[in-house]
Amino acid sequence: MKKAGELLAAFFDGQALETARGYARLFNAWESAVTAQSIPVAASHSRIAALVRGVARIETDHPGWIQILQAKQRPLLRELQRRFPELDITGLSFRLSRTPLCLSGEPEPPPLPETEPPPDLPCAARYETIRDETLKKILQKLEHHLNTPPAAGGTAGPPVVSK
Repeated sequence: MKKAGELLAAFFDGQALETARGYARLFNAWESAVTAQSIPVAASHSRIAALVRGVARIETDHPGWIQILQAKQRPLLRELQRRFPELDITGLSFRLSRTPLCLSGEPEPPPLPETEPPPDLPCAARYETIRDETLKKILQKLEHHLNTPPAAGGTAGPPVVSK
């Protein structure tokens, strides 16, 4: 029985096979690249999703990771260029993944339990829980304004809030 590498070699010439191996090494090197930039935890929240026209497309599982990685974009790019000069990487782009990454090997957290909405209390009961008297008065005025229909021929304007 032939190995997968032997079968691929039969279909591709040596150059194409070497390029494919370079891509595979690039995708597998992401963890060490972010670790080299002192952000190892980012490896479990991001990955290289594609290399398109020299731009490595990085996906993350949260917008906050995009910001962190963008702050380290230049050193990350230099690190990848140093490790993979044959791939001619010219840039990095970041986007939010459409699917959860769960790269850390940890199981996904269970979904939050469904909770019942709080009962619809009369406004007076809701206001009793507010300790700040100024805030309570502002909210009461706002509610009054929202519940008061506009005068005939007029429109309701923004609430006037005074202390």
